[in-house]
Amino acid sequence: MSDSFYMTNMCPQTIELNKTWWDMLERAERQWARQEGSVYIVCGPIFDGKQKSLKKKFYVGIPNRFFKVILSTKKGQEKALGFIYRNDASEQYMEETLCTIDQVEKVTGYDFFSNLPDDIENVVEAHASLSDWGKLEPYQFK
Repeated sequence: MSDSFYMTNMCPQTIELNKTWWDMLERAERQWARQEGSVYIVCGPIFDGKQKSLKKKFYVGIPNRFFKVILSTKKGQEKALGFIYRNDASEQYMEETLCTIDQVEKVTGYDFFSNLPDDIENVVEAHASLSDWGKLEPYQFK
């Protein structure tokens, strides 16, 4: 776990994104992990167009957006969600940033969860609904 705190494993986020919208998503993930027993989560940066950097001497790229994909493999109830957040100060509720895994794959070029059987992968990656994951605690929504 200590390896995750190296600077090479970090991406700059705006304060508003990190302390508000990303935090809400992380709280929801913990709730989903408890109710599902476990979940798989993959997240990372998206660089669009001209790249900004954090202080020229460090050459740390500042992502324009961030993605997160979440998968539950609970037998017979497999489901997944995708999210894309702008790295800015705007309001970004989960309902607005929600997308399918297929949409995140198209933007990032990654093939998530390719080890799933194709019949399950094709279904879960094409569908995304917050209601499939149960009611979230009140701090999650508008």
